[in-house]
Amino acid sequence: MDPQTFDRRVAAAARRPSRRAALRLLAGGLLGGLLAKRGVAPARAAQRADSDGDGLFDDDELYVYGTDPYTYDTDYDGTGDGAEVYYGTDPLAGAAPDLGPAPPICRAIGIACDYDHECCGASVFCCWDGVSLQTECTDVTLYGGTCPD
Repeated sequence: MDPQTFDRRVAAAARRPSRRAALRLLAGGLLGGLLAKRGVAPARAAQRADSDGDGLFDDDELYVYGTDPYTYDTDYDGTGDGAEVYYGTDPLAGAAPDLGPAPPICRAIGIACDYDHECCGASVFCCWDGVSLQTECTDVTLYGGTCPD
């Protein structure tokens, strides 16, 4: 329907003195609004990845901070990269080329694992999560030092 025809019909319906015509106009507007909303899906943004679970997105680690997106603590000083950026310290301060072989990569709480030694911290074990059918690094201090059932 062209805009002029639409405008003429709306104007004619609005000029009618009866309540029935006013209710029809109102009902038509409500129904049109419901039908228009039904076909529109909400837009969802793509989620940015944080592979090591340190609180920094992978692309920010690569292009902004210069840290390793797959290592929770790039400089191996005991503080995660995300915490160091948050507190304003340098996440690369402890890294030096003459340190020899790097310590094994440790994973943050909630990150998938295969063995206990892959997880960061003395009280973090590789436990079965019971929900997603995989094992992940879990802080066991709340469970008496053992993985929860």
